[in-house]
Amino acid sequence: MKIDPNASILTLDVKLMGKTGFCFINAALDSGSTYTIIPWKVAEKLGYDPASAKQRIPITTASGTEIIPLITIDAIEFLGQKKENVKVGCHDLPPQAAVSALLGLNLLRGFCVEIDLKKGSLEIKDP
Repeated sequence: MKIDPNASILTLDVKLMGKTGFCFINAALDSGSTYTIIPWKVAEKLGYDPASAKQRIPITTASGTEIIPLITIDAIEFLGQKKENVKVGCHDLPPQAAVSALLGLNLLRGFCVEIDLKKGSLEIKDP
């Protein structure tokens, strides 16, 4: 995938799959995030109830630490790859954010991720 080597964030269009269907969302590749984060309403649209999630995790935001629900969604497809049974945190990013979701390390583990800012390319391969 071609990327802008001068961009402040790397964004991807991803497909999220859940109990009641799927949706597409624009997300930032965030290797500093332990977990993938999706908006609360997207989780609900996929058929999940974040409010009843048994597992909660702390995340650090610009306003401090927050405890958010952690759920497992059916799958995420991105750049020709698919990962099933992905744990995601449910949290709405601020309105001024360029994206509505973050793709964290838990999604990237197990893949070969190659970011070449000199060439302006991003590749994610199954090793």
